[in-house]
Amino acid sequence: MLEVQNSATDALLIGLHAIDENVVWASGTNSTIIKTNDGGMNWKSIEYPNADTLQFRDIHGLSKNQAVVLSIGEGEASSIFHFSVDSGWTGVYQMPFENGFLDAFDFWENGTGIAYGDAVDSLPFILITKDFGLTWYRQTQNLPLAGEGEGGFASSGTLVETGAEGKGWIGTGAGGNARILFTEDYGNSWLAYETPMVKGKAAGITSVRFEGTVGFITGGDISKKEEWSKNVFWSDTQGKSWYPLPQPKSPGAMYGSGFAKVGDQYVTVICGPEGADLAIGIGAEWKKISPDNLWTATLLPSGIGWLAGNKGKVLKLELDQ
Repeated sequence: MLEVQNSATDALLIGLHAIDENVVWASGTNSTIIKTNDGGMNWKSIEYPNADTLQFRDIHGLSKNQAVVLSIGEGEASSIFHFSVDSGWTGVYQMPFENGFLDAFDFWENGTGIAYGDAVDSLPFILITKDFGLTWYRQTQNLPLAGEGEGGFASSGTLVETGAEGKGWIGTGAGGNARILFTEDYGNSWLAYETPMVKGKAAGITSVRFEGTVGFITGGDISKKEEWSKNVFWSDTQGKSWYPLPQPKSPGAMYGSGFAKVGDQYVTVICGPEGADLAIGIGAEWKKISPDNLWTATLLPSGIGWLAGNKGKVLKLELDQ
């Protein structure tokens, strides 16, 4: 079941993070942040006071009162902020490279987090925090070399995924690249795995989701909005090898996804400018659930999730148990 919710904004929503079934944060263009504490019955806007032109393309809620927010753009426009209901806004990181560009981030429960951006100096651009996003440093050791033009897509905030026991995944794209960067020590060292995702100048992986060793990637060529391509794959080897999934019902590149084990079934939600699809079970046929222009999604093991996108659209998903 899908329920349209009143999001209190008409901005394009790109970042989305559900702490639980009640507390959900979302972010987007025009320095937009919205939050609900009651499962979406009521959404409240949070004002960023200094500029309304920032694009907040990823957000991670630490609690119902605190969140870390990522803005994108070349150079200094790529920044990370800490927000607290009690103390307000604090800028905690600003890109020092003119050609730098942040894409997404994620956190482990112990407060360690990783942020990813387009390659700088022939290396993947990876930041690490150890204190829930208050301070960040660049990781430059134990990294594979970046491919020519390799970067990422800041289209959903789901390009970076953290898992149990320090495992983490980053999906890359652009410049003919589409790799998985994998860590199993909280970002201290990384391996690179090739994937069969569509490659090209504006193609690659846009979203990575894992539950244990089982994971899922989606993406495509973002310049071809109405064409179908092989752009959904799954892995049971922590990302070392990938297998194709059935063709989605919605055409074009997918921007975001939600992936969770609901009961004894893996459930996947994918979304993009041409709509959203749902599959219950690995290898199951896709069912189109919305024609809306949706950029990002999240799904909880309870079977409750959210999708968000253009003109402030927020949809709550509740799977029948």
